[in-house]
Amino acid sequence: MSDTGLGFSNKKFIALIVVFACCILLFEFVGDLGGGLIKNQAVDTTSKHNNSRLEDRISPVFTLKKNQQQTSEIVTTKIVPAPLATVMNGEEAYNSACFICHTTGAGGAPFIGVPIAWEARMEQGTETLMKHAIEGYRSDSGIMPAKGGRLDLSDQEVKNAVVYLLQ
Repeated sequence: MSDTGLGFSNKKFIALIVVFACCILLFEFVGDLGGGLIKNQAVDTTSKHNNSRLEDRISPVFTLKKNQQQTSEIVTTKIVPAPLATVMNGEEAYNSACFICHTTGAGGAPFIGVPIAWEARMEQGTETLMKHAIEGYRSDSGIMPAKGGRLDLSDQEVKNAVVYLLQ
C-alpha cells in the first residue's frame, strides 16, 4: 500500500482501529466484572428480607395520617416601630440631606456660608425658601428637590435645616 502523504499508511490506520476496538472491549469486560462484584456485595449486605414474602418487602415502612381534630394556633403580633422621640435640629437635618448639594453646588445649589449666593433667594423671603425646601422647586438657576430628597424628614426638620443654612 502506498503512503497517503500524511506519513500514515493504511496498515497503520487499520492496526490503530483494531487496538482501539480491543481497548473498548477490555474496558467493557473489566466494567462488567467490577460491576458484578459490587452488585453481589450490595445484595449480600442488604438482603436480610430475601426470605420474606413479596407483600412484606414492598409494604410501606410507615404511613402518615392527618388528624382532623387538631387545630393549629398561629399567634401573630403587629410590630409597630417606635416613633422618633425628638425632631432633628437644623445641623442634624442639614448633615442628613442638604450637605450633599450645598457643599458641592450640585443642581445649582447655593453654597453654605456664602452670603452672596443667597441674596437673590433671600429677597423672596424666608417663608418662600422654606416652602421651596419642603415642596421642591425648579428654576432657571437650579433645582431644589422636595425635602432635599429625604422625604422621611418632617416639615419642621426641613425648616430647621433652612434656618441653619441661612445663619
